[in-house]
Amino acid sequence: MVVVRQQEKAEDKALEAVQRIAHGLTGEELAVLTSAVSGEARNGDVGKARRVVCSQAHLLEDPELIALWEVLAPKAPMPLPNNRRKLLGEHDAAEYLCLSVRTLQKWRVDGGGPVFVKTGRSVRYEIADLDDWVDQRRFRSTSEVSVRLQET
Repeated sequence: MVVVRQQEKAEDKALEAVQRIAHGLTGEELAVLTSAVSGEARNGDVGKARRVVCSQAHLLEDPELIALWEVLAPKAPMPLPNNRRKLLGEHDAAEYLCLSVRTLQKWRVDGGGPVFVKTGRSVRYEIADLDDWVDQRRFRSTSEVSVRLQET
């Protein structure tokens, strides 16, 4: 009885996720995905539904994506979509770090800021690099700051 309720709850979460990405799907993709989530899929439709989920993963929050994937493929590992290596523009990166855009721009010229990616005229920051940069600046006291700055 409890397992059946958990299954129904997972299907409800998955259907909510389908509704969230419905605007970006064709009619056929939506039909395949809905039938797969509700357990009424024809042979081969579950595979199609999983491909649709992977193509639309960037529109879902992680809990929604996980719920959807667990209903579609309970024993299969969820593949990481190609878009999981998240890059931020300089405005988003500045907001992420609680800094001004000008500060990041100055650090790109002078050095001392986080690692960045330059593609053409665009500047991007990988979230993992921003987190690493912040982690390198953890101190227990102000005297530790001056000692570490003298070493560099």
